[in-house]
Amino acid sequence: MISNNYSVHSSRIYYDSAYSGSTRPGSANFARRDAADRAAGYRRSSGRRSLRREQQRKLRHMKRVIVIMMIFLAAVLLLLHFTANRTEAEKVNVPTYKYYTSIEVDQGESLWSIASDHMSPEYRDIYDYMSEIASINHLHGDQLDRGQRIIIPYYSTEIKE
Repeated sequence: MISNNYSVHSSRIYYDSAYSGSTRPGSANFARRDAADRAAGYRRSSGRRSLRREQQRKLRHMKRVIVIMMIFLAAVLLLLHFTANRTEAEKVNVPTYKYYTSIEVDQGESLWSIASDHMSPEYRDIYDYMSEIASINHLHGDQLDRGQRIIIPYYSTEIKE
C-alpha cells in the first residue's frame, strides 16, 4: 500500500519530498525527477517518440498476426493436398485392364463425339483418347463415314478371357 509520503506518477512511485512542486519540462522539479528516472534506468521520451514506438509495436503485432495466418493457411492447404492425393491413390489401387472393342459409326458422328462418349478417366484429356483411336485405326482427321467400323480402347476392372 502507498503511504502519504509517496505519490504515483506515470506508473512509478516517487517520494513526495523530492518531487513536490511543478513537474513541467524546464522546472527544477522536472530536472530532479528526470535525473532520478535516468538513475533508475527509465528514459523519458517525448510524445512523438512514444507515438512512433506505439506504431512500431502495432506494426510488429500485425506482422505476427499475418505470419500466423499464413502458417495456418499453408497447413490447411497441405492437409487438403494430402487428403486429395489419398483418395486418388485409393482409386488407383483398383486394377484396371485395357480392352478393345469395335463400334459402327452412325450418321453425323465424328471422332470427337465418339471419344467424348467412350473416354474413361485413365486418359489425361480427350485429345489423348482421340489420338489413340486415330493411331489404332490409321485415321488422318476426325471425319468418319456412316457405317464405318472403328476400334476403340476402353478400361475395365473385370478380367475378360
